[in-house]
Amino acid sequence: MIKHSIVLALLAAPVAAQSNITGTVEHFYYSYTEEVPETKRVCETIQVPIYKEVNRGASGADVFGGLLIGGLLGKVLTGNDKGAAAGAVLGGITSAERNKTEQVISGYRNVRECSEKTYTMEYQREAYDYSELTFKLDGNTHTVMFERQ
Repeated sequence: MIKHSIVLALLAAPVAAQSNITGTVEHFYYSYTEEVPETKRVCETIQVPIYKEVNRGASGADVFGGLLIGGLLGKVLTGNDKGAAAGAVLGGITSAERNKTEQVISGYRNVRECSEKTYTMEYQREAYDYSELTFKLDGNTHTVMFERQ
């Protein structure tokens, strides 16, 4: 609240002839919260995995399975043991030559990422509401409410 002391000089002849009038003006304000969206640029460093392909080769079980299947197919197709032996050899070689690759993480690299983020900021504000003029006249106190321009 802001108070101002004023001396009122009324131009009305009868009042002015009798006495001076003194009074105060008081201004009233109200408080409110203002919510304001604000956009800020936010940057952060993140770790991104680096991948590489690794050749795992065939396992012993894979080669053995190739030998069995190749031997069975060779026996069925040729009808003799020489065909079975040849099929087993070819099946084992085929299984051993088959490359099994997989991707594995070999490390990380730092990447800086930036984005716009919106936050709601709250600000306490004051605004003018009204004023009061309080004065004494002939021993009586009077209060007048008004809005300043």
